[in-house]
Amino acid sequence: MKFFFKPSSVVFTTSKEDLLEFENQHPQLNDMIRGLLRSYEGIFDFPVNIYETHLAKFIQKPVALIKEQLQSLHQLKIINYNSQKENPQLTLLQNRMYNDSYKFDTVAYFKRKQVYEQRINAINKYVIESKICRSKLIARYFNDVEIKDCGICDNCITVNEKPISLIEFENLQKELFSIIADQKKPASEILRNCSSNKKYKLNKVINYLITEGIIKIAKDGNLVKL
Repeated sequence: MKFFFKPSSVVFTTSKEDLLEFENQHPQLNDMIRGLLRSYEGIFDFPVNIYETHLAKFIQKPVALIKEQLQSLHQLKIINYNSQKENPQLTLLQNRMYNDSYKFDTVAYFKRKQVYEQRINAINKYVIESKICRSKLIARYFNDVEIKDCGICDNCITVNEKPISLIEFENLQKELFSIIADQKKPASEILRNCSSNKKYKLNKVINYLITEGIIKIAKDGNLVKL
């Protein structure tokens, strides 16, 4: 036996002659009948899987009405309609099964359950972790322990972020004002030749001074002291 999700299925249970007479007596269901016949080949011979949403688009009617009319055709014994099941279905793989034929592999079940729980725990750790590099977390999940910190994820940035002391701020501000006074340059050019640590701190200083209205970005993109 096996579990699977089963979509809706339909098969006509009447002859084509009787169906024609039925259409004459129930014209309100004609669009539904024709939609089924045009959309699903072999629907007179064997059950075929149908999708109510696709059928609704094809005949341009609401999905709720589609399901209602399918149920009506089923009750009137024109079709055999099995609606989609929300839960997994159990199918027997043998024609005749006795009590001792039903076996449940508990070892495989608990192994799959354990793997599923490990995946959930890994996702939770990835979400709540605030110190370990994101790339390392992903690599460890796939048993790769040699990967280095990426340096660009939010965790790496937070861990490597160091506060700027007052003296550092004043020195960087003086250096910035000196550069701006000597020659016009955009922030990107000023930061280009800095070390990564200095670049980070100088960028913080520039953003602070812009926010406080001490400097601004001119129309040409250069930094200007106000």
